[in-house]
Amino acid sequence: LNSGSLAVQNTNATFSGNLSGAAALSFSGPNDFVVSGANNSSFSGTTTLTSGTLTVGVATNGLGTGSLLLNGGTLKSSLSATLGNAYTVGGTVNNFGSSDLTLSGAGNFSSGSFTIDSANTTTLS
Repeated sequence: LNSGSLAVQNTNATFSGNLSGAAALSFSGPNDFVVSGANNSSFSGTTTLTSGTLTVGVATNGLGTGSLLLNGGTLKSSLSATLGNAYTVGGTVNNFGSSDLTLSGAGNFSSGSFTIDSANTTTLS
């Protein structure tokens, strides 16, 4: 994903390899998207979730180092995970996973809401 963008729409997708580069990555549609590469630290592109479910399956740097735009949908983790990305909540976003999730980057709630399910621990730091 060196440049440009990759839009995943209306289909289930699993990214099990390592992400790298600076391309924009976006997810939309009523589907499941899984990112589980073991080392995504060299991915610096912006990740956008508009709808559907984005599951992070990597404990650290699951979505690289770029910005995370949460415009809708559900963000969850399949294991205890920390995302250091700067993030913006601009829509109605849910966190309904069964594993703990920490968002440790700078956060901005521009509009919308972020709903946390009580089945996990979600930390915004």
